Amino acid sequence: MRGCQSTSTSSTTAYLCGTMIAPQGSAVGPSPSGKSALERARRDRSLRKLHQQRSAMRAMTQAQIARCLAVEPEADPELCDNVKTQRLVMEQKKCEQEERKMQEAARKMQIELQVRIAKEQEEARRQQREARQRMILERVEQYCAVREKHVLMRAFLAWRHLASRTHLAVARVTTRHVWFEKRNWLRTWCRKAIKLRNDR
Repeated sequence: MRGCQSTSTSSTTAYLCGTMIAPQGSAVGPSPSGKSALERARRDRSLRKLHQQRSAMRAMTQAQIARCLAVEPEADPELCDNVKTQRLVMEQKKCEQEERKMQEAARKMQIELQVRIAKEQEEARRQQREARQRMILERVEQYCAVREKHVLMRAFLAWRHLASRTHLAVARVTTRHVWFEKRNWLRTWCRKAIKLRNDR
């Protein structure tokens, strides 16, 4: 890794040198009319050579950077152990969290089941209470009907008894009155008969 860093540093320095050199070459503008064609050709060759060197250095620098990035650093055993331990701890925490979620879901389902069972039991008790109340009301109505029937029957029997006694009393009075009338008539007839006999 250090070799890669030093190589990249030297490459960067060379690249910077090339960039510094480039403006010097490019600073040379068009030659005065007094210079010869040989100087122009020499300048063009130096510029082409410098451009090629810069391109080669850039390509080499990019290749070195790619190689440095591709090389994996040596793993520290302690760091690896820490990473493994951390992974195990995270997995254990994840398992515990999933288990807690499952327990929470099971607890919620149990609570809902208990609530539903309690509602069903309350509904059954309410129906039993209503049925018991209806049965009590029916019994009370039956008792009242029977009692009213008995009361009416007793009243009717009392009235019939009173009526029979009244009829007997009336009949007795009537019979006595008739008997007295007959007795009086018989007495009157006897008196008349005795008077007629005495008159003869």
